[in-house]
Amino acid sequence: LTDLGQWSEARQAFEQAIKIEAKMAEAYGGLGLCYLQQGDLEQAIKFLLTARQLGFIDPALSLNLSYAYLNIKDWPKAEEEAWRAIAEQPDLALGYNNLGLALAQQNKLDEARIRLEEALKIDPQDRGTVINLAMVEFSLKNEERALELFLKALVLNPEDSQNGLIYNNIAVIYFHREKYELSWEFAQKALQAGFKVDNNLLQALIKKLK
Repeated sequence: LTDLGQWSEARQAFEQAIKIEAKMAEAYGGLGLCYLQQGDLEQAIKFLLTARQLGFIDPALSLNLSYAYLNIKDWPKAEEEAWRAIAEQPDLALGYNNLGLALAQQNKLDEARIRLEEALKIDPQDRGTVINLAMVEFSLKNEERALELFLKALVLNPEDSQNGLIYNNIAVIYFHREKYELSWEFAQKALQAGFKVDNNLLQALIKKLK
C-alpha cells in the first residue's frame, strides 16, 4: 500500500498490526512514514522515534526523521538524523542532500556545499540536489558554479512550475556579468512563471537596454 501511495489504507494496516503485536517496530516505522506523507509531522516523529526505541534500525527511518525535522525547521535535529542515515548507508544521496539543507539553514554554507557535492556525486541527475547546491553556491557568491547548476536544473525539468526562482537567479547572475539582454530574457521568464522579480533589477535593466 505504501508503494502505491495509499497512505490512509496503509496507516490502518499498520495500526491493525500494532493491535496484534504491540511491539512490532517495523509497523511503527511504517506508521510514521504514513503520517509524514500526510503532513502530520508531530505524529510522524512520534512513531518513527518509537520504532527506533523498539529496535528498528534502518537508514530510511533516519532519513524520514531528517525530512520531518526539516519541515518543522528543527535544523540541528535534521542534521543529526541526516548524519545517522549516512552512517547507516554511506552511499545514501538523499542523506547528504538533507544534511546539506540542514547545514545551509544554520548558515554553515561551506560545509553545506561539501555535503551537497557528495550527494551530487552519488546521484548527478537528482534535480532537487542540483537546485539546493546551486542556491548554496549563489549565497556564497560563486556565481559561475551557481549558473552552471541552475541551467542544469532547467535542462532536467524545463516545465517545472517552480522554475521562476531559478529564472530570477539566472537573471541576477547575468546582470552582474553585464549580459543585460540575457538577464532581461530570464527576468521575463521569471515573471511569466509567476515569480515576483525585484523591481530595482527590472528598472536597472530597462536603463541598460535603452
